[in-house]
Amino acid sequence: MALIALVLWAAAAAVLLAVARFYRRVWRMHRLAADIPGPATFPFIGNGLYLLVPLDAMYQFVGSLCAEYGYLFRVWFGPYLTIAIMDPEDLQVVLTSPALASKPDEFYDGVNRVLGKGLITLNGGDYKRHRKAITASMHLDILQDFVAMFSVNCRELETRLDPLASTGEPFDVAHQLGLNASLTVCQTVLAADAPGLEAERDAYVEIVHDASKMMLYRCLRPWFRCRTLFKLSSEYDRFNLVVAGMTNFAYRVLTQKMQKQQHTTTTSSLHRRQTFLDTFLSSSEASVLTRGELLDELKTLLFAGVGTSMDFQTLFMLCMSLNQGVQRKVQQELDDVFGSDRDRDILATDLPHMKYLECALKETLRFFPPVPVFGRVVSQDVALPSGRVVPEGSLVAMLPIWTHRHPKYFPDPERFDPERFTPENSRDRHPFAFIPFSAGPRNCIGQRYALMFAKTVAASVLRRYDVLPDPDGPRRLVDVPLVGGISLSVKGGVKVRLRRRGLHGLEHAEEPPVYGL
Repeated sequence: MALIALVLWAAAAAVLLAVARFYRRVWRMHRLAADIPGPATFPFIGNGLYLLVPLDAMYQFVGSLCAEYGYLFRVWFGPYLTIAIMDPEDLQVVLTSPALASKPDEFYDGVNRVLGKGLITLNGGDYKRHRKAITASMHLDILQDFVAMFSVNCRELETRLDPLASTGEPFDVAHQLGLNASLTVCQTVLAADAPGLEAERDAYVEIVHDASKMMLYRCLRPWFRCRTLFKLSSEYDRFNLVVAGMTNFAYRVLTQKMQKQQHTTTTSSLHRRQTFLDTFLSSSEASVLTRGELLDELKTLLFAGVGTSMDFQTLFMLCMSLNQGVQRKVQQELDDVFGSDRDRDILATDLPHMKYLECALKETLRFFPPVPVFGRVVSQDVALPSGRVVPEGSLVAMLPIWTHRHPKYFPDPERFDPERFTPENSRDRHPFAFIPFSAGPRNCIGQRYALMFAKTVAASVLRRYDVLPDPDGPRRLVDVPLVGGISLSVKGGVKVRLRRRGLHGLEHAEEPPVYGL
């Protein structure tokens, strides 16, 4: 009996000691963050009510906090401190400091639940090994070879767009671009048999936006880390459907690829080097991974490749529809590159000549960065150039969508102006003022792929069509209703109209309305 009492006393003492240490750390964070501006807090919950803001109002809400507190502010979710950082000087320290190299499990729990533990959320040695294996497949020589496939698939895209241009009616451009993205990612990055996966690819496009929203929904509701509580949620069944859809598609791709590996001993002559999946499956890193771990990495790559490309290209078409003057400059450049032969294949050697188009794509990324928020966990105190200290144990949230609207680096930030990204206008800009794909050692390894793919798709569409706005849609980019998600999308989708271009410019004399200039 005495022994049991002793054990209970020891257990109680251990619990009390752990609680004391936890709240000592919380008190220390309160002390160090006392001079960081932020909204008033409530007892016990801090600013926890902010987690209940609907996803379709999240960006407006965060924008109001930025407007009130500036480019550095703090919020408390119960005893957990999150510091939002948007100033490029501070971001450079955050994104290059070894003390902030890890991503927080608390914030990325929703991502792990859908995609598993892949390159997006891995930390430490696991992250380094996976990145090393994947980086080899993103070599520039491989990407240049991919342009031929980009161009071939754009022809299929054009066959779907031609009937839509004939009607002149608004249509969901994200769906069309998503079908093209899923086909292209399967063929290039994964070297998978795309025709054999057609049904799964189409289904994947339908759920990718739901997946993005569901991941953020879980991230912002930490109490749903308890499965029992989440089962009571109205989103539980929908979440499981999303997870099943994402997993089934990745499983089909992985199974197909591994079966082919068993029957072939040489790499296809179509590829000078192996693609991601070939490289990863044959690497020493992959040899010690379970099938489940391989599946997680594949789910991550599919979501990043298909979802991000679809959203980026969709938002570019929206920007062109609302900025007709910019669109005409892009088309003039494309006419200079292709002349009267608008049907010829787009070559890798064509892309460097599309300089203004690249500026327009970068301005789209400034307005609408594909990943609008990313986080880091602070493993030791970090002093920022702004004079504040980010305390150990806190989380850092970086918000590039607001960094990109900093008037010091982008004057008149609500104006769409590709000229911002000419060499002369970019030369003196802070290197961390424009971070659509993050920056530092954990930047996105697929950013060159995304830009080359988007440039090929944009050139294919704009050399043949004028992209016109939906008469019932927004008239200015600043009025576009954004939806919270792991990737950025538009509430209600993006609708545009198409009109075929004539041989020497517009096919019709009627001038489209000009918005957003």
